[in-house]
Amino acid sequence: MSNSTTPANRFRFTKKSLLELAPGDRNYQVSDTESRGLILLVTPNGVRTFYRYGRVFGRVQRIKIGVFPAVPVVAARKKCDGINGRIAEGKAIDSPSRGGLTFGDLWTSYWNEHATVKKAEASRESDKWQWERMLRPSWRSRKVADIKKADVLDLQTKTAKTRGKVSANRLLSLVKKIFNHAIEAERIEVNPAATVKKYPEQSRERFLQGDELPKFFKALDEFDNPDVADFWRICLFTGARQANVLSMRWKDIDFHSAVWTIPKTKGNKPQAVPLVASAIELLKARMNRSEFVFASHGKGKHLTRPGKAWDRLLEQAGLENLTMHDLRRSLGSYQAAGGTSELIIGKTLGHAPGSKATSIYARVNLNPVRQAMEDATAAMIAAAKPDGEGGDE
Repeated sequence: MSNSTTPANRFRFTKKSLLELAPGDRNYQVSDTESRGLILLVTPNGVRTFYRYGRVFGRVQRIKIGVFPAVPVVAARKKCDGINGRIAEGKAIDSPSRGGLTFGDLWTSYWNEHATVKKAEASRESDKWQWERMLRPSWRSRKVADIKKADVLDLQTKTAKTRGKVSANRLLSLVKKIFNHAIEAERIEVNPAATVKKYPEQSRERFLQGDELPKFFKALDEFDNPDVADFWRICLFTGARQANVLSMRWKDIDFHSAVWTIPKTKGNKPQAVPLVASAIELLKARMNRSEFVFASHGKGKHLTRPGKAWDRLLEQAGLENLTMHDLRRSLGSYQAAGGTSELIIGKTLGHAPGSKATSIYARVNLNPVRQAMEDATAAMIAAAKPDGEGGDE
């Protein structure tokens, strides 16, 4: 017989039919036609083992039921049907072959059932980035039953040491969300991260100073990756969040009205971003056939957060204690320096207004926002020029 389950290998299990199965030179499996997902795996030495085979929370898995004939056919069917029922209800599945749910299982269900359905693209991509870079390598195979509060604290401490306290706080939030989703889906009962507290955060006031702008723009012009340099320029010229700029699509840009519409922002709402002249000029120079403005080499994908490249840029520019998010803050700071109201700055950066200010924000049109952005951008570009350039003729 072959390894795979084919129509010829499907029949109604009986004690007699299963005892008659002869061992082969390698493992093979047969399927029961009465209980969905019930298979019997036969090894070359004649061991016959029942499994439930099929999808569990989005992944195909083989869940061990027991060895035949110690476990009779009727009992195997009952166990398999019970597993099918728990999966249909979204409940946790525990078995000797899996050793219980892993954190990777919880991530898969969180991603498929919550992140991809309910979260804005920027927030979803942030979750995925944290999973791939900070959780997946060491936590994917961890058994949920073995994860304690001490493990979460250890993860938080290590992340704070290597990436900073803010990153540790963001990662802790994601871990809590993954566990909470599993609780809501009745897959687990306890969230070991529930009582772990975030590190205190101080609001940053860092932005590009006038004497830093020439160094910053010079480093951009000389950077070894023009695509990434353009990404940082657009971050600075629009004040948009990194994730939104990374996933910027050509279809969302109206060159005629010079407006970029972000379909969903952090608040899961659309945002219209005026595009200043410098941004329009840069975007037109980048026109390509890709879906994304900042396309990656992978088909249908965009650039990911260029963290290591940012470190190289800062070293090249001779700048310290500057984050990519500070580019967003820089635009707002130069608007404030030019006398722009907090209302307009908030509109520029897409800050969610308080309930009392909602109606006021709704009445703000893009013209004063655009003018404030143009003025701030012009001030930054002027400050970036060497002394004596760009003055009155």
